[in-house]
This record gives sequence, C-alpha cells and structure tokens, in this order.
Amino acid sequence: MRLVLATAAALLLAGLAGWAGEHLGVPLPWLLGPLGICALVAMTGLHLGGVRPSLPMWSRSVSVPVIGAAIGSSVTPAILGQAPSWWPTLLAMLPFVIAVQLANFALLRRLGGYDRPTAYFASSPGGLVDAVLLGELRGGDPALMATLHFARIVLIVVAIPLLFALGGLPTKGSAVTIAGAGELGETALMLALAAGGAVGAMRLRLPAAPLLGPMVVSAVAHLTGLTDAAMPPLLVHLAQIVVGSRLGLQFAGVGGRDVLRGFGLAGLSVALSLTIATALAAALHGFVHAPAPAVFLAFAPGGVAELGLIAVALGAEPAYVVIHHLLRIVLTVALLPKIYDRVVDRS
Repeated sequence: MRLVLATAAALLLAGLAGWAGEHLGVPLPWLLGPLGICALVAMTGLHLGGVRPSLPMWSRSVSVPVIGAAIGSSVTPAILGQAPSWWPTLLAMLPFVIAVQLANFALLRRLGGYDRPTAYFASSPGGLVDAVLLGELRGGDPALMATLHFARIVLIVVAIPLLFALGGLPTKGSAVTIAGAGELGETALMLALAAGGAVGAMRLRLPAAPLLGPMVVSAVAHLTGLTDAAMPPLLVHLAQIVVGSRLGLQFAGVGGRDVLRGFGLAGLSVALSLTIATALAAALHGFVHAPAPAVFLAFAPGGVAELGLIAVALGAEPAYVVIHHLLRIVLTVALLPKIYDRVVDRS
C-alpha cells in the first residue's frame, strides 16, 4: 500500500509538472514535465511515504494503446492514398539501420572502451529489450547496454521537441488527433478499440503490439466510417504522464558517475544518429508525400511508442512515422544479430 501511495504521489507531481510546463510554454509539456520531475525524484533517492515510487511495465502497456488509437484516428483516405509514395524512405531504412549501428559501434568501442558485444548491441537503433537480451546472450554487459539505450531514448524525447521549438515548428499538439473530448459513448468506443487492438496484436505476437494493434483497429474504424471520434485530450495527457514518469523513474538506483558517463556517450551517439537522420530526411523528403519533419522523425533513433507520441503531439504524420519505426524494429531484431555473428564477431 505504501508503494501504491508513493507512486500515486509521484504521478501527482508528474501531472503538476505537465500542467506547469504547459503554462510555461515548454514543448511537449505533458511528456517532458513528468519525465524531468520523476528523474529528479529517482536520482535524488527521494522516498515518498518511506518507499521509492516505481511504475510497473504494465502501466506502459496500458498507456501505449491510447497513443496507438489516437494515431489510428488520424489516418484518413488521403493519407492512405499517399502510402504508395513512401517506398523511398522505407527502402532507405535498411542502409540507415546498418549505418547507425556500425557508426555507433565504432564510437562506443573507441571512446567508451566497451567490449565487442556490449558496444555492438548498445549501438542498436531501437528495440531496447531485444537488443539487451541478444547482447547478453553473446557475453555483453546487460546493465551497461540498458543504461545506454535508456539514456538514448530520454535524450531523443527531450531533444526533438526542443529542436522543433527552436526551428519555429509547432509543438503544442495536433487538432486532428487529440482535439475535442467527444461524447461519453465515443470515448468508450475509442477505449474499446485501443484495448481490443492491443490484445489481438499481442496474441498474434506482432512487433510493438500495444501500439500497432490499436493503431490498425482505430484506423480501420475511422476509414470505414464506424466512428469519427478523437481520443479525448485528457486521456492523451494521462498516457504522456505515465510514459514520461516511467522513463524518469528508471533512474532509481543508478549512480551519478554511471549516469554522466552513460549520458555522455549516449549524447554523442544521438548526435551522430540524428546527423544521419537529418541527411536522409533532407535528401528524401522531396520524393515522398510527407513533410520534412515527419521524414526526420521517421529516422530518429528512439522508441516507437515515444516517437509515435511525439509525432501525435507535433502533428507530424504519426501514421507515417510509426510505420517506419515498426520496420526499423523488424530490421534491427532480424538483421543486426546476423551481422554481428557472421562479420563483427569473426573480424
């Protein structure tokens, strides 16, 4: 009970941080505010009610379907008609994944001094859980790999909204996907689509099932005219609070020196990856029916749920972004271990 109360207190603080961030004009306030305050709570070892607050994995699995259904509600026949033009960036995902993997591997080997499996699988552009498990099977250090992956995701979540804000791009949300609370019945329908899609995708063992299933089911429901409801902004805000809070609370028990070293290396890795992503976006956005910010987000090396949420909040073609990141996960899990086993480990 004390843990429940401590976690509830942390979520209340996170909600207040999101509210304050919105009134202060912070980009993506309902995501970055909770992330920052919960990271501060975790890193300072602050105990609320005598225990450290924490959010279980299922809290993310419950929140992400809300994001998936919100993304699905933004899919229109016009967007679907543009999908065949996405093939240049979809094809470019393969060389992008390999280039980012090998560039970051060289960086972590030379500057980080990590052993070969740790450096290689810590360089994976996505798939945190899969990359850590695959690296551990090959003798890598799971704690180091997890720290670097987690630091990379946090930096991406923080850096991209700031880059958009500095570039003068809107960071206050998309009217298509999160505006209008709708009636109670429409809200219940959206939640049913989210839950049903998540359960179905998990039973089919699809990649990123809690996000992909609700996204597909919601898109079909909207394209067929079953509903034109939008996910209520309150639920989207709550989903952002949970995702941001869980990211922040992951810092519990991590030493300051490890955090600084991990974030330093992850910062270099993110800068390198975003440079490659920016170059690809600049080269390819003219060949697809998607704006340059969406193409950039499609190649940004972060978690699919987090980047999907950023795309929703920034109104940057979330369906386009998520489809590219799902492909990135498939390529990462299917291809990169084979490259390590047949090339890197034998070299």
